[in-house]
Amino acid sequence: MTNRRDFLKLSALAVAATSGMPGFLARAAAQAGGKKTLVVIQLTGGNDGLNTLIPHTNGAYYAARPNIAIPKKDVLTVTGDLGMHPSLRPLMGLWDSGKLAWMENVGYPNPNRSHFASMAIWHTADPTQAQAEGWIGRLAEQIGDPFCASNVGGSTPQALRASDFSLPSIESIDNFQLKLPDGMQTPFQSMLNSPARARPRTSRVPPAKC
Repeated sequence: MTNRRDFLKLSALAVAATSGMPGFLARAAAQAGGKKTLVVIQLTGGNDGLNTLIPHTNGAYYAARPNIAIPKKDVLTVTGDLGMHPSLRPLMGLWDSGKLAWMENVGYPNPNRSHFASMAIWHTADPTQAQAEGWIGRLAEQIGDPFCASNVGGSTPQALRASDFSLPSIESIDNFQLKLPDGMQTPFQSMLNSPARARPRTSRVPPAKC
């Protein structure tokens, strides 16, 4: 995961940075070749959704926003009723090739309008807020691999928190090091070279009934 500033700064360096990646991370990345990888980009901060995916045929949009509405001539049309902000033009190629999808009005039932509660629900994927662990952390525990996910940034977000281990946060690839006790280097290398396997885990929250 990363925030807006880090993503913009690091995305252009991602390929080049791999060559300077610590050995165990580079090997993990190489072993993942050919497999699908989920990349979560969390743009923490305010975002004007109506000026991101714009209802350019809705007169109420322009009536309510006389000073900040995006002119129709500048909207990047994606459907008959919606279009993207002109600064998102680099994404149009992905949209045209069917590799980009938009999901509107994503939320949770009975929202309480609390920013902090909403962030906790986003990180835990639990509208009841009964979970302390993050949704990515829970997946990592089921996989049983403390290096199957990592965060770009100085602190680990709640989404990556787990009870059995801490997923790494990497603020600087050049300075990232893994300190192991004496005698643990060989077992650790063996663990990295073994295929990841999901393991059963007992949830502390009763499963939902369908």
